[in-house]
Amino acid sequence: MMFGVKYYLESCVTIVHWQTRLTRIFLDSMPMPSRSSKKKIALIACVKQKREGKHTASELYTSAWFVKVKEYIECSDFDEWYILSAKHHLVSPGDEIDAYTEHLNQFKPKQIKEWAEITAQQVKERRLEQEQLFIFGSEKYRSIIPYLPDSQIEEPLKGMGISQQMGWMHQQSMEKEPFSDKNHV
Repeated sequence: MMFGVKYYLESCVTIVHWQTRLTRIFLDSMPMPSRSSKKKIALIACVKQKREGKHTASELYTSAWFVKVKEYIECSDFDEWYILSAKHHLVSPGDEIDAYTEHLNQFKPKQIKEWAEITAQQVKERRLEQEQLFIFGSEKYRSIIPYLPDSQIEEPLKGMGISQQMGWMHQQSMEKEPFSDKNHV
């Protein structure tokens, strides 16, 4: 009897071993989902409210909306972010620029098209079109999308009014912060 049990157990172990091995071979041959190797890049629309004088782009824009978007991006898992400037096109947060009065709401359709073409070209020159792009801005700022046909583009605020956008970003930021009020008991 003991021999039968031992043989049975050894057989089970062998079967499990081969099942495990076959499963591993099968799984190794399957493409596994993983975090995209693409960087997450945020493109934020510029705003009318600015500080006077020359500042880094990240500090130049002062509207509550811009500050909220920046806060959301900085507490999220974005790798980089840039500003879509009506005057300077694609701007890095550390670029020093003077305050300006241009904004896309002043532009005629032809000017918006030209702005979008130039800005999309700058995105390509920085090789950002190969990354996962998130555009935070109005339809006029999203006009660059047709000029980036091969890009993976998200529009998280599309279809929302300003107050909805602010609420959404606030909620997202609260969920990301490790010590937000909802985490305290």
